[in-house]
Amino acid sequence: MSAYPKWLDSVDLKDFNNFYRDYQEMCAVLKVIMVETIPFLKEHGMEILQGKYQHCHVIGDDKTNLITRIVKKINKFDLDPEITLWEVAANNSGGVRVICGIDKVGDHIYFYPLFIDIHHQIYPNNRFRGNYSKICKYNIYDVKKPNY
Repeated sequence: MSAYPKWLDSVDLKDFNNFYRDYQEMCAVLKVIMVETIPFLKEHGMEILQGKYQHCHVIGDDKTNLITRIVKKINKFDLDPEITLWEVAANNSGGVRVICGIDKVGDHIYFYPLFIDIHHQIYPNNRFRGNYSKICKYNIYDVKKPNY
């Protein structure tokens, strides 16, 4: 799905944290992304690019440095300088945002997820979790495989 293979991973930087409080929160966030956000992108890609949704927009230059640091920490390589950065969320996302690149080639729209902004920190909004992220310590990879 992505040229950035660890887009579901978590990172803890001084000014950004996308770890989870517990496994239940992690499952809820992943469900929102898989059931709400990705189908929303697929169905409304053209309208998103036209700016018709409040929670889907190009990310301003003032956030590029932060996003570049997050992507470098997660993926261990630099962000493609040609990528146009977007913040996207479905209407029922509960504040969960996916930071991504979106590219339009002809009639096709390509979605390149970079990371999840679980706590709505790229464009902070205290309505969604505020300083709550400081207590979150679980990464998606902390989930143990079941013993079958």
